[in-house]
Amino acid sequence: MTGAEDAPPDAMMTAEGQTPTGDQEEAGQGDTPQFETEDETPLNPVDDTPWEERYDRIERAWLAGERLGDAHEGRHFLSIARILRTRLSNRSDLHDDGVLLAELDRVRQHVGATFTYCLLEGALREMHHPVLNPLLIGTRMHRLRSRHGRWHL
Repeated sequence: MTGAEDAPPDAMMTAEGQTPTGDQEEAGQGDTPQFETEDETPLNPVDDTPWEERYDRIERAWLAGERLGDAHEGRHFLSIARILRTRLSNRSDLHDDGVLLAELDRVRQHVGATFTYCLLEGALREMHHPVLNPLLIGTRMHRLRSRHGRWHL
């Protein structure tokens, strides 16, 4: 047996494995816990798994608070989610991520290749009472694009 095994379990140990003397304790040298191993698990481990394996689409990652992909589009997407979830009080179902994404997919399908979340947010902000009618939103998005050339918020 070594001396360290005989010490009470609550005794403080220095980096050298010795119980600190009164002078060391007063100087604060025995206060900091020392980790002997380098393979300690971090408190907030980073998930190295690609987002494509964790989420079926990037919008779900954005809703989960992930910052990845096109930051500009991600910011507009989150703003759209907030607008729709707060201003469409009659659509409490939009708090379900799946329902929200399905509604946005309908708009995307109607608008086609020119769809961007930036343009969609601009169209929603122009409406006094935003609606999720793909025809109406598509028309607004088209007007914004033609009126401003390359639309940007």
